[in-house]
Amino acid sequence: MANQTFGISIPNYENLYEGTDMQTAFKDDPILKLSINASRDYEDLFLGKRSGHLTEYMYCDDVDYYGELVQEEKDYYPTRSEISLINKHKDEIADIIGEDCNVIEVGPGPEYILKTKVIPLLSAFKNLSSYTALDINIDYALGASNFIKRELQVSCAAQKVDCTKQIQRYRSEKTCLIMLGGTLSNFTDLEINETVSCFANVLNKGEHLVFSVDCNEDLPSIERAYNNRMVELLTFATVRYFKDCFMIKDFDPTKFEFEYEWSYICNAVHLNLIATEEQVFYFNNKRIVIPKNKRYHMIRSKKFKKKFVEDVLSKHGLTIKKAFMDNEKRMMSYLIQK
Repeated sequence: MANQTFGISIPNYENLYEGTDMQTAFKDDPILKLSINASRDYEDLFLGKRSGHLTEYMYCDDVDYYGELVQEEKDYYPTRSEISLINKHKDEIADIIGEDCNVIEVGPGPEYILKTKVIPLLSAFKNLSSYTALDINIDYALGASNFIKRELQVSCAAQKVDCTKQIQRYRSEKTCLIMLGGTLSNFTDLEINETVSCFANVLNKGEHLVFSVDCNEDLPSIERAYNNRMVELLTFATVRYFKDCFMIKDFDPTKFEFEYEWSYICNAVHLNLIATEEQVFYFNNKRIVIPKNKRYHMIRSKKFKKKFVEDVLSKHGLTIKKAFMDNEKRMMSYLIQK
């Protein structure tokens, strides 16, 4: 039986493509894969099986609220601090990595980020041979690939990839992975370990990884960065996407209010939506009840301790060559070698 979601039918994913290779089927129909993954994610949320895992869908709105956030919100320190870090240390990073390098970037972000962080770093590389953009949002990956190709005149490619599951080498020459923007902050501890494991498996001995993490311990500055209108709009994008994707007639994404929460247990920001009215609807053949005042944890942003980072890297055979911290001690950029 199909999963009736009012307007579209998604085949029951437990029995989908019985007797065939699921990965082959997904490769042939990426839209189906996206729908099934989203279906699982939202079912898990509403049934209380998972939380804080909907970061992917906050980028699916027609308006690029993330682009507006990083450009216009003066208190959003992760972007401002990392821009300063990269521009200050880009030449030292490039010198250590050396000549003739292929760069694979995970999670490149919008054009403003490319202009202010990625282009300065890549321009410092000595004879950059190629660039591949990987993102769970294919629009960002394609946008980054086209922009870098236009600005630096190098061979470029783009792939839609969940970096916690699979990253591949696309060229045989020396490779450097980069992951800017503190993307690891949005993952669970398990997903962080899976991602670093993927990085380690892709790199050959002697190759490098450049990534940044948010290590801010100043709670007032953290709240100013995340408890604002732009972040609220990003958080609401997750329920707007659910409505648009599955066309649930009895679900109203406006019947929530935004809540910023600091979790001392997780050392992380929780971005929540609280139901202002009861809602009842059917999804994936299940009756979903959203009680009034029910809190849903949509997105998380972890703030890292130095020891946590060092332990994860060591576990996967990666060594810190250099660590750079911004003047306000909020962001840290690492140059890692396998």
